Parts: sequence; structure tokens; C-alpha cells
Amino acid sequence: MEDPRNPSDSPSPSSSPSPMAAIVPLAGLPRQILYQSAFSLLSRPLHETSAHSAMVFVSELRPRPEDYARVFQAPYVELARRVYDALFVAPRPLERAAHQTVLRLSMATAAELREYGVETCEFPGGYADILDLLLPESLWVHWKYVAPGSSSGMSYDGLTRLEDRWVWFPKPYRFLLAQLQQPKAEAAEIAAPVGPAPEAAVSESESNSQPTGTAGPQVTQMWKE
Repeated sequence: MEDPRNPSDSPSPSSSPSPMAAIVPLAGLPRQILYQSAFSLLSRPLHETSAHSAMVFVSELRPRPEDYARVFQAPYVELARRVYDALFVAPRPLERAAHQTVLRLSMATAAELREYGVETCEFPGGYADILDLLLPESLWVHWKYVAPGSSSGMSYDGLTRLEDRWVWFPKPYRFLLAQLQQPKAEAAEIAAPVGPAPEAAVSESESNSQPTGTAGPQVTQMWKE
């Protein structure tokens, strides 16, 4: 497996069963060291093939209660906690096709994500909508498992580096915004004039997929591409 940035100096996947092991403090570290740390961590799913180890890997990246204030602006800490507590009730392992054996990743702080560049162009455009929710110094990683020679593959994002470890907030732009927009949708529904119910029937599958005012995050969709 080749590190796309430095083919001659690819970090080896960690031999430790925990991504928390042997991680040095963040303060003062060169970006390349942090890149290598993330690369080593995210290489593990390429080598750990058992279902148990795959689930352990994801569970170890679960945010702790105190982590949210280290990543999100104060007004959004509780919102983020609700979203990701619901997510990690039913975690899923990282997925990739058998031929997707190459890891590619990009890394940027929230402040850097305000500018388009080499490091930020791979991030989903939705990050632009949540930058005011993130602490500017928070460090984010977007990564892909791709086939050799390919630039597209199974994409993930939301890995975040704290001072002492990595944690994962999958797709914050999707799920935080969905929760922020929910009160607006409820208010619009209340204000809308009452009219006759539409005659067209809604199938059971469609009905079950519709969000409701009291529903929590759509957990089963959080892990999807």
C-alpha cells in the first residue's frame, strides 16, 4: 500500500489493537506527523478483516462526553452530542470493496476549510455550511479506500484529532444541519394553512422514511455514503 504523498516513506499500520496507543500530543506537531498518524490509523481496516475487529475499530473512535466542547462551538455542543450519541448506538464497520486496497486522505483545520486548496478540495462541499459550528483550530480528515490507480472509491470524513487521540464525527455537515433545520420545518408546518389531505396514497415504505418532528437522527442512514 502506498502513501500518495510520500511513496518512499509510507507509515506502517499500527500493530496495536487500539488507535489510542502511542499517540503523541497534538501541540507543536508538524502536519506531516499528524498525517502519518492518521494514515497509520486508517490503514487498520485494510488489514483487520474479522467482523469483531472492524466493530472494535469504530467503537474505539467514539467521542467521549468531554470531546464535543473541544471540537464544536459552545452553542452546538449539546446538539452534536445528541446526534452522535444516537449514531453510536448502532455503529457499523467501515466498508470497502475487496479491490479498494489503497488509502488516500486529506487533512485541514476548520479555518483552512474556508479556502479552496490542495488539502481542502477533497472535502465534501457541505463543510462550508457548518464552519461556524466548528472551532477554527479543530483538525479534520477526509479519506478514501480506492483501487490502485483510481481516484474514486469508498469515502469517509469527520475524523478529528484531539490533543491526545483521534475521534470520529461522521458527516457532521449532514446530520447537524438536519437537526438545526428541523425546528424551522416544524414552525413552517404549524404556520401552514390547513387544507384537505392529498388524495394520493403514500406507500408504507415512503411513510416510514419521512422524518417527524419528534424523531431523532436517522441512525440507519448515518453510516451510508
